[in-house]
Amino acid sequence: MRTVTRTCEVFPIAELAPEAQYNAYKNWLESEDYAWADENRDTLTSFCDLFNVKCTRWEYDAHTHNFRFSTGHSESVEELKGQRLAVYIINNYWSSLFPPKQYWNKSKSRKSRIMTDNSGVLTGYYMDDEILEAVYDFINVPDENTNFLKLINMCLDKFLIACSEDVADRQSEESIKYERELNGWEYLTNGKLFN
Repeated sequence: MRTVTRTCEVFPIAELAPEAQYNAYKNWLESEDYAWADENRDTLTSFCDLFNVKCTRWEYDAHTHNFRFSTGHSESVEELKGQRLAVYIINNYWSSLFPPKQYWNKSKSRKSRIMTDNSGVLTGYYMDDEILEAVYDFINVPDENTNFLKLINMCLDKFLIACSEDVADRQSEESIKYERELNGWEYLTNGKLFN
């Protein structure tokens, strides 16, 4: 039997040559998936379940997004506009959009009878606020040119834009470099991750 010991120089990403930094970035892009895809899917599913919407062929990446949707509502509901639509949303979705605020005292909790909370009401993930922002804005200031279909389209579009921007941010070279520095990962001179 023979034992061989090899030595090599390892560097933090900031000390690599620009070409090696790019190789490290490229290798990471090829090996990693977007980490928040499941949470985004859960938010979309909860939204669709709440508003009786079926979203098909939805996708996003760092550059584009697209989707199609249909509703399980009658045509008369789909065409509601302005103040009538705002009242319809309040009457049918208020308890889901504005659940009572919850207070904790040591190990006990209680729900407020007065205060409501509209942050993360679908799944608790921040994308809930992105997908519902258009609904909350519409309730505050009903637009006479916006019907139910247009409102749902605005919600889905804003959500998928936010997902796309999140992917772009997560996959940016600066973000990856910052993460690598923060975690103290080390690389060989060619940009390959040192294990």
